[in-house]
Amino acid sequence: MTIFGNPYFQNVASDFITIAFLTLAGTLVYRFSRRRGLLRFFGCAKTRKLCLYLSNLDILFGGAIDPEGQPRGYRGPSTPGYELPFIPAIYRLFLAPVPGLSSQPGLWRYLALRDVEIVASPAPGSMLDIDEKATLVTVGSLGYNTVSREVERSFKPSVQLSPDGYVISPDGVRRDGSEYAIVAKCYSPERKQWAFYTAGPTRVGTTGAFFYLVRHWADLRRTFGDQSPFSMTIRVLDGDPSRCEVVHRFQQGD
Repeated sequence: MTIFGNPYFQNVASDFITIAFLTLAGTLVYRFSRRRGLLRFFGCAKTRKLCLYLSNLDILFGGAIDPEGQPRGYRGPSTPGYELPFIPAIYRLFLAPVPGLSSQPGLWRYLALRDVEIVASPAPGSMLDIDEKATLVTVGSLGYNTVSREVERSFKPSVQLSPDGYVISPDGVRRDGSEYAIVAKCYSPERKQWAFYTAGPTRVGTTGAFFYLVRHWADLRRTFGDQSPFSMTIRVLDGDPSRCEVVHRFQQGD
């Protein structure tokens, strides 16, 4: 009996042929469907790179408290714990599972395509260290995030967050409260770069804004398209960041 007549070889070869076919089909679907829209909306269809910048706090000596409430001598940079789940969320958004493999046994079901480099880090201490080529996604207010400060200064979103925690819309309306937040997509002609800005005066608002962008990007794309900057004021309902309503939308040129 030759190797080609071996039932084990035939089964393995059949599995690999099936996987190869599904991968090819998945790649074609991936190229011409929802995936292309995701990359275009986030402005990374060409650059293939996205940087997520988290808040960066400088803890003074003796200012850290452990889980039991005891003061500790740690001194240095720190990122708020509630922002850490933003990292796997942005990675999952840009992973592209291969259609058809979810029903396959073993590790095949976890096979996914990734063609965008995702870099997640605390905001740098200097604005000069902000990536100049990638799409920027910044979370947290300008008081804790240098990238948020640069976005407000250079990208000029229509809705901004004042240092004292007010969400300020273009018509001058000030909304004060932990439930309000900003979701903005901005473009800087000088930097030739896109930036997404999600921030609120508190944890509740910032979390709601970030996950609103991640979960509703397709709706935002249908409303604003791929090349139109916009700014939105949202309100978190009943303190639950997973439930938000849009208070106002502002598109560049309005």
